[in-house]
Amino acid sequence: MRYLLLLCIVLMSLNADNNNIVKDNNNSTIHIVNITLGENTPEERRYDIAKQLDLFFTTKTTKTQEENDELKEEIKRLLKQLDGKTTIEEILAEERNKRIALQKELEELRKSNPNMETITTQLEEALANFRYKEYHDIIDNYTKDKESAKLKYLSAKEYFDRLLYDKALKEIKKALSLDEEKTDTYIDLYALINYTVGNYNEALKYYQKSLAFREKALGKKHPDTATSYNNIGEVYRAKGEYDKALEFYQKSLVIWEEVLGIKHSHTATSYNNIGEVYQAKGEYDKALEFYQKSLAIREEVLGIKHPDTATSYNNIGLVYDSIGEYDKALEFYQKALAIREEVLGIKHPDTASSYNNIAVLYYKMRNYPKSAKYMQKAVDIWERVLPANHPNLINAKKGLVTIKAKL
Repeated sequence: MRYLLLLCIVLMSLNADNNNIVKDNNNSTIHIVNITLGENTPEERRYDIAKQLDLFFTTKTTKTQEENDELKEEIKRLLKQLDGKTTIEEILAEERNKRIALQKELEELRKSNPNMETITTQLEEALANFRYKEYHDIIDNYTKDKESAKLKYLSAKEYFDRLLYDKALKEIKKALSLDEEKTDTYIDLYALINYTVGNYNEALKYYQKSLAFREKALGKKHPDTATSYNNIGEVYRAKGEYDKALEFYQKSLVIWEEVLGIKHSHTATSYNNIGEVYQAKGEYDKALEFYQKSLAIREEVLGIKHPDTATSYNNIGLVYDSIGEYDKALEFYQKALAIREEVLGIKHPDTASSYNNIAVLYYKMRNYPKSAKYMQKAVDIWERVLPANHPNLINAKKGLVTIKAKL
């Protein structure tokens, strides 16, 4: 009985050892090694190579026949490098170093592009399953898409600068569809175009996406984050939500004053925008205070023939207009118009804004012929560049009808 028990233990021990070696079937590593290397390589060495390959590929989980075939090809590729001078140990060491380098590349890609979750997940899966060709194909396609997205973005920007907003919108949509990262620059342009044509809810949605990206990637005290706060404030102001607009404008001002300094064009933008809110709320003294702060910086930093300086002149004119000081209002409106006609041209929407403001002022001054002349100019420009449902165009057309009734 003791002999029988001992024999069973020995047999169990032998079975346990045999389990460490994969049986020679069509899908086994040892079968591939035997077929590839043949009997020129000693059997013991073939089994050793097979064991090392099995150990190396332990992270590979095969699920389909296709994946099994891919693994076979990868094993064959490594075995072909055994030229009598190079050992399997050296080959696998080199493969491990290559994998470490690719894993490092993937980690850096993930850190630098937090919005690329879909791409990085695909790369991670390809790397985990030793599909190097697929890994590099994903990188190549990503690079091509990124370049295509950049070209579409530049095309959209050019169309926007040429006031071709429909075409600009189509191009930036294509850029966003190609750009896996959904970069804040592309998102901002998409939002800006929507803001310009009066799609305020869409603009707000995408400016908020840009803000979320920047707060995460850059932090809450970065100048670009301040730009997002400012842009969101712009949309709230356009929507008539003045308290929210003021909240976001002040957030941007705090950052720009701290990071860029008081005498910076961005800081001047914040002063100007805060002034616009106070003006809309009827707090004209406060509005004038902030407009004058903005103007002083812009004249010093940007010069007197800059579009932003023209905006300051225009806005100061609006305050004087609102409080009934029409002569002063006309003086500042004309300063703004002169710059805009010279720098932006007579077909620009900002130039149209100047024509509109002067037209309304002349109407208040009962000079209806001049009022009609300037309002017609505003309508002509806005009809070319704005959609038919844009508030500026609708109001200008109504105003023109009212003015003509007085002639």
